[in-house]
Amino acid sequence: MKKILFTTAAGIAFAIAASASALATTTTPMTFDGIDPTPFRLQTYTGVGSDTVVIWFTGSPCQYGNLSFPSAVASEKNRYWNTILLAKLTKKKMIFFFDLTKDDAGAPLSCVINSYAIKEE
Repeated sequence: MKKILFTTAAGIAFAIAASASALATTTTPMTFDGIDPTPFRLQTYTGVGSDTVVIWFTGSPCQYGNLSFPSAVASEKNRYWNTILLAKLTKKKMIFFFDLTKDDAGAPLSCVINSYAIKEE
């Protein structure tokens, strides 16, 4: 009986360790400097448990070049939208600082914005 319990406990510990290593990620800070926001698509996702703003086609290494904006505060999201729209309308370049998170195989999982601005001329 003790041997069976030990084997089962060892098997569970191995399974937990294996799944933890499969979920290993790395995060790298990145910068996009002097990016033209004209081709960006701004999109809001709302619904149960979701209220996210994402821009697509930025050239980021994430799927379809997406960069996500992490704030759930309405005034911050409005400022974000306004800044990108102003840059688009005035043909100004932008700068983005974001964290690129990759899985242990090196595939991009997320690109989350830390900071953004319109570039000075």
